[in-house]
Amino acid sequence: MRIQNIFAVCLALVLLCVAITLIGGCAVSGTTGNQKLTQDNVSKITKGVTTRDQVVTLLGQPDYVTMMPDGRRSLIYSGTQSNGNYSGTMIQAVPIVGGLIPVTNTDTMRNTTLQIMLSADNVVEDYQYSDNTSETKATSSMFGGHSDTVTVPTGTTQPSTN
Repeated sequence: MRIQNIFAVCLALVLLCVAITLIGGCAVSGTTGNQKLTQDNVSKITKGVTTRDQVVTLLGQPDYVTMMPDGRRSLIYSGTQSNGNYSGTMIQAVPIVGGLIPVTNTDTMRNTTLQIMLSADNVVEDYQYSDNTSETKATSSMFGGHSDTVTVPTGTTQPSTN
């Protein structure tokens, strides 16, 4: 009788661990591009004062440099952060029952871009910074599904004010 109780407890613990694993989901995140491209760092750039060398020290090398016919340059920096929350997707792997349970997945993408115009003598003339986030929510079950995408300006889209 005692061995049966131990076996029952062990079996219950194994089933509990399997259930937690199946109900849980996963979160995925990734970052590409310039990670120094933040609102705080952009605010340190001063029109007519900050030099190209100071910008490179602050943000690193730009993604793109364009030389204008008059000697001016355009520097472009960009960065992307993505996060995915796929909670509950494992439950759908359970035969029959899994497909009955609706699951919502959320993907969030944040894009930042900075364009800087430099004078011929490598001083910042002007810049524009943008920071936008889009979020996609998708719900699915064996009865169908739908998705919605919302784009939200999280930070700013601003030309320089200084």
